[in-house]
Amino acid sequence: MSGRGRPTWLVGAGCALLLAGCAAGSSRLAGTVTAISLQGQSLTVRAAGGETVVRVDESTHFWSGSGLDQIQTGDRVSLHLERQDGGFRARSIEVFPAGRPRTRWIGPGGY
Repeated sequence: MSGRGRPTWLVGAGCALLLAGCAAGSSRLAGTVTAISLQGQSLTVRAAGGETVVRVDESTHFWSGSGLDQIQTGDRVSLHLERQDGGFRARSIEVFPAGRPRTRWIGPGGY
């Protein structure tokens, strides 16, 4: 038992469950769009870790614009992702079009 009456294994198990939940939950990706597939409803984003293919569906929320057809290669994007069927699905997408000033969001890379 710990000094406050809780078994130490219980505290460790709670921490492990919390970490597992975070790993299985959503993540964030920011990068540059390198390819778009309207038929496949996906886009490819290049970030520091390489390229990632992200599926987009009817439940994806667009902060800037209203659909995948408004995104172009070269645009910067910030996505909230979730793992689904061995890949990634976009929960939300914020688009920063290429050639226009980006004043609304500054990410970890300073863009």
